[in-house]
Amino acid sequence: MPLEVKFLINEIKQSDCSFIRNGVSHSAKRAAEHLTLKYNNGKSYAQNGKSFIKNLATKSAWTGIAYKIKCPNKEAVNSNGWLNNKLINFKKSTRNR
Repeated sequence: MPLEVKFLINEIKQSDCSFIRNGVSHSAKRAAEHLTLKYNNGKSYAQNGKSFIKNLATKSAWTGIAYKIKCPNKEAVNSNGWLNNKLINFKKSTRNR
């Protein structure tokens, strides 16, 4: 698994946020498990963090409904934006080492 993908899944897993998939809220741990399964089944679509977000982590493959992330005391946001922000910060932090 590429380091960026591992990082993104771990960010979800360690968050206090809920992951909303097809209108149903799931724990961060369950979300990480789901995205790990999606990655394992679709590795060819996720060579790096950007392609992982675009191809596997933003919407249901079955329904096409966008995934959302709801963090405490915040509005739910599309997972695309949340994950892209995490990826940008990750890239900045690894560049500055």
